[in-house]
Amino acid sequence: MFLVDEQHRSARNPPMIRRARHLMPAISTAASKVSQLLLISAISYVYLGESANVMLVAYLLISSFVQLSDSGAIAYLLVNGSLASNARAVFRVLLIQTLTVGAGLVAGVACAVVFVGVHEPQLLAVLVALSAVQLADGLSRIVRSVFLIRGEPMSFAVPEFVVAGVRTAVMLAAIFTGNAIWLWLAWIPSLLALGYSWWAVARHFDRASAAVAVPFRSVLLYGVSGSISSLYSQSPVMIASIVLAPAVAAPLAVAYRIAQAAEFVPGTFAQQLLPRIATSLGRSRRRVGMFAALGALVGLAIWLLRDVLAILIVFPAGTEVVLLILILSLPFKFANHFLISLTMAVNILKERTIATTVLAITAVVLSFVVCLTAGTSVSVAILASLVEIALTLCLASLVGIKSTAFRREPLGTPPARDLVS
Repeated sequence: MFLVDEQHRSARNPPMIRRARHLMPAISTAASKVSQLLLISAISYVYLGESANVMLVAYLLISSFVQLSDSGAIAYLLVNGSLASNARAVFRVLLIQTLTVGAGLVAGVACAVVFVGVHEPQLLAVLVALSAVQLADGLSRIVRSVFLIRGEPMSFAVPEFVVAGVRTAVMLAAIFTGNAIWLWLAWIPSLLALGYSWWAVARHFDRASAAVAVPFRSVLLYGVSGSISSLYSQSPVMIASIVLAPAVAAPLAVAYRIAQAAEFVPGTFAQQLLPRIATSLGRSRRRVGMFAALGALVGLAIWLLRDVLAILIVFPAGTEVVLLILILSLPFKFANHFLISLTMAVNILKERTIATTVLAITAVVLSFVVCLTAGTSVSVAILASLVEIALTLCLASLVGIKSTAFRREPLGTPPARDLVS
């Protein structure tokens, strides 16, 4: 039995042990990200030449669609923690996530076929399998977020450790054998982990509780706001994947996936802090600088390990320059993760949505201009970094404008507002 009653056990542990247990979700997510990087490595070793470029760019494109189609389900559950014990509420949140991300995956695969040139049945089958991996992993994290709400970080982390280990073994088999069948098999451990996570969480549901309404629009408010925030960062790479030739976009695809993998650090910490942010606004605002400093340290580590990464993943020509540009923006990206959680916790989603919509539209227009004029991975990376900096300034301004009003009111976990309220 993997999962234990952590709330009783942790109460008897020394403070240092309790802190270590709370780091487990971040460490397990790190292991998962390493296994995903091995997936990129496997693609670069299994396929050669133009096929490798096509698959790398197609996988990046599909991953971008997944981010854009995220329903915001995990943020909704973390903010509305009382729903974690209601089976119907959690299941409805999962259903909403499945519908939105499923639609995004279909759109991503379709764009990969039409614009990137994935026509061979074998390549298409592998892309569909890798899409299933992303869907199952996302649903599993939503289910296990219930354990974060209950204060059981180990119960959240253990299944992810297991999946990361199995996936690592499968990807190493693909690298050493050069057989694409191992890439296709990557979805199986993710699906098994989803089933196990639901079983583990369902054992603790309150069977006597009445059904709780989970309005589709309330969940999607978090998703729409998050998707628009993602659009500003995803639009340069998405449009580059569609407009530029695979050989030109491949360096951006590899560098972007490496830099994006580092986002598990602020993403996981921000999720863990989300239920408590609204009750400690002063401390939360000071944490923005800590997140930015952490981004600088992670960026430095990536750059120092670039030679190791170049062995692990076959770098297309020009990848190092693109990677350097992207990691220089990591301090701003890390700060943005926490600022986004802060806007959700203090209920300024409407203002954030309006501001990020303007920024996203600007990013889309500039992405087309850059791709059609400069037409290089370096120029697209510069644009992506500048947009990231612009979002930091935008979110920090929103929080600063609202801070005076927040100090005058007792802070608690506010209800979500819809876009027309």
